[in-house]
Amino acid sequence: MDIRFANLPFMQLNDTIVAISSASGHGARGILRLSGPEAREMALNLVVACPNPLPPRQWISGQLNLWHLPVGLLLFQGPASFTGQDMAELHLPGIPALIQHVIADLQRTGARMASPGEFSYRACELGKMDISRAEGINAVIYAQSEQEFSAASALRCGALYQWAQTQSNQLAELLALVEAGIDFTDEHDVGAITVPEFNYRINSLRQQLTELHLHSQRWQMAEHRPTAVLVGRPNAGKSSLFNALLGRPRAMVSPVAGTTRDSIAALLATPYGVVTLMDSAGYEANDSPLQGSMNHMRESTLQRADVVIWVSENEDDTPLDSTGPIHISVKSKADTGNESDASNRLAVSSLAGTGIAELTDLIGRQAFGKSASSASRILLNARHMAELELADAALARVSEEPQKVESEPELIAADLRAALNAIGRITGVISSDDILGLIFSKFCVGK
Repeated sequence: MDIRFANLPFMQLNDTIVAISSASGHGARGILRLSGPEAREMALNLVVACPNPLPPRQWISGQLNLWHLPVGLLLFQGPASFTGQDMAELHLPGIPALIQHVIADLQRTGARMASPGEFSYRACELGKMDISRAEGINAVIYAQSEQEFSAASALRCGALYQWAQTQSNQLAELLALVEAGIDFTDEHDVGAITVPEFNYRINSLRQQLTELHLHSQRWQMAEHRPTAVLVGRPNAGKSSLFNALLGRPRAMVSPVAGTTRDSIAALLATPYGVVTLMDSAGYEANDSPLQGSMNHMRESTLQRADVVIWVSENEDDTPLDSTGPIHISVKSKADTGNESDASNRLAVSSLAGTGIAELTDLIGRQAFGKSASSASRILLNARHMAELELADAALARVSEEPQKVESEPELIAADLRAALNAIGRITGVISSDDILGLIFSKFCVGK
């Protein structure tokens, strides 16, 4: 269901909001965050034994009023705060009932529970950050690997914003030159941009778009959890390898062939992201309804697999035609004999741990299709990609007939402005209420 901006309370910037900003459940500390005109006063009314004068942005120790429990307080004065408003953070004992009681006290004095993403929304509205940086905050929270975290951090720190600003400036300058040729052709000292120079600039802009795609990680890929399936004949060591990769006993292991009758799934963390690892039943002839059902279930699993790992103990045991493409071939039980063979398969030992780290790395590399180095990557979500495609499409139309900059500059200017608008919408320089509502409604409360 579409979430419309008009149905969200974000437009109310003159009230004070409160949210829990620490993990749910019991803990050593619970954190309440407030933002708004009355944030400081509301927090101070709950605390006794505060120093005078109050130090800004420094830890203040006190006690909760009536409860006589220790409390820490941090005060931030706008605009030098995250949201740009007056803010306060209450650090309480991590007792859920106590935290809810304090929230109820704050609500009685006029505070409102924050909606998802409302703190970041206020920061955007008051000029503390752009939309792409705010999306980076959410992406960092949900990152599932070091690579995703690094790419999300680049987004949060403004890498996409800086790129968009540079691109926008170049587009705006080019648009100004084209429009100058439209408006001031009768001025002897103002000439339209030449076709060769115009063509050079357009190609340069499109090259920058291409480079951004090459040095980015798509959020759709980060959200998609690939599936890797272990396949092989009965008693090939699949279940033992499954447990070894996970680092814990998850599948039943037995010397009796055919112990695994159903596909078993668990999450496997790789250096490239989290993969759903599945252990499938071994290949057997359809001699009974049970074996036929097992084979059918395995084939259904393989059809959805992103990575297929053939596990075999013997070099002569080649994959069956029904397995489809094999991405990784593994020689299992390497501790029971020679660790290498002529097939150059990866030798692993579930008992000794040989090759387990290498196989985990290889599964992640195959599943996500990228190297572990992500320092230069930026995380792009579906909204970013859609705007970049619109910008590139507009520039592509221009590059097809650059001579129109002299014969039909109005058409060229229209496409350049379309590209400029698309780039501007990435950072929120040009945005709509609907876009803002959809973005921030997906945030965690308190962020």
